[in-house]
Amino acid sequence: MAKTPAKHRKNVKPKRNSSSSQQHSDERPEVSGKNHSNYQCALIFVILATGTVVTLGIAVIMRAGPDSNVHITTDDAEISLLKRPDQKESHSLPEKADKNVGTSEIKETEHRTNGLKQSSAHNHPKEFQETILKQLKPRDITVDGRLVKVQELIGSKKRPEKASIRVYQFEHFLSDQECDGLMRAHLRHVSVHSEDPIICFDSVDTLRRHLRNTQFKNMKITSEDFTEGTTCVNASFSKDLKSILGWSTSTAFYPGETKFTSIFDERVYRATELKPSNGGKYQITSYRNGIGYKTHTDCTIGNRDLRDRMGTILVYLQDVEEGGQTEFPELGISVRPRKGRAITWNNEDIDGTCDPYSIHAAKPVIKGHKIILQRWYYYQNFYMLGKRPSSEPDLPVRQELQPYVSCDEYDHGSCRWYDEWGYDHLVQYRQVKKQLH
Repeated sequence: MAKTPAKHRKNVKPKRNSSSSQQHSDERPEVSGKNHSNYQCALIFVILATGTVVTLGIAVIMRAGPDSNVHITTDDAEISLLKRPDQKESHSLPEKADKNVGTSEIKETEHRTNGLKQSSAHNHPKEFQETILKQLKPRDITVDGRLVKVQELIGSKKRPEKASIRVYQFEHFLSDQECDGLMRAHLRHVSVHSEDPIICFDSVDTLRRHLRNTQFKNMKITSEDFTEGTTCVNASFSKDLKSILGWSTSTAFYPGETKFTSIFDERVYRATELKPSNGGKYQITSYRNGIGYKTHTDCTIGNRDLRDRMGTILVYLQDVEEGGQTEFPELGISVRPRKGRAITWNNEDIDGTCDPYSIHAAKPVIKGHKIILQRWYYYQNFYMLGKRPSSEPDLPVRQELQPYVSCDEYDHGSCRWYDEWGYDHLVQYRQVKKQLH
């Protein structure tokens, strides 16, 4: 990924967390190089001696309550991504962390899953309707009296015969007012999370490679540099790494938290037939100068689970003076950021198989500030898709509202700041997820 210039400082050995252990899984990166951080559910199995498979529960990634303080005003289409003042979260733990963190998280999840039986009718799993989304069907639409035309993008390269990927573009898909409101909400929300982030890595190798050609290049890195049960370094080391890493910044909101979500869902469906029921959370991501995102696929190559990202829609919220293009290198397609412009593409073929020709990258911003709205749509939906999680994992120990940075596999990913904690940084969770692929 594009790095911010490294500052010349003393070679400081990081303070090792007192609760560190030798726990370390075989953290080989996914084939796609994409850290699938928004996988929102996974079945956890135990194989008994007889060979019987017993489902223990649904491992649900949960965070803050669904009644979030996210709203839209009629005047400026601005949404608020901030938590209510009474929504307090604490992730302080006793000095000695639970070594069986994965087990404790699973047990807690079992309790939550069983608790679904107590939920209201509209939230009950029995009301869930499974839907399949096989392909994009783009068309011209009218928005507030203006014609929004679709254009299929043809690359500079000859199209590979095996490629199933199609990329489409819509100008003025969002109005200036909508773009401005989304950007204001994003920047305001980021400012609230003012604590230095805790930094997590795809693997020890990814951390080592980030340290090359820096003041930390001679440092011996092992799994002990990760806090116990996680792939995150401690707060002290995270602060040191802040000077050598660059990252994009992402905030999230969910369906129903603002009137904008229903407006956007309806517009996307009319233009593409991407079903709202198959959509995940909405993400607003910003890139400052020098920051991009390396080549990656949104789906996972070789994944057998149909609950994967079939399609993507991306809207540029402002112009970028130089750089910041979205590029599909295998197709020879490059799209410049322009305010209100949307691009959409399929990541999988009609059978739900991840197509490697969907590989794409966000080129580093050279001059300006890039901000996008993005949503992924899944081939097969699942119950927790698009629902705001009700809690976050306890590990690592952190301050209230402290964000984290996730650095994906070095060659096919980059670092990104998040306002909400998932579970992919937990060692045992990663082991379970790997078994399910």
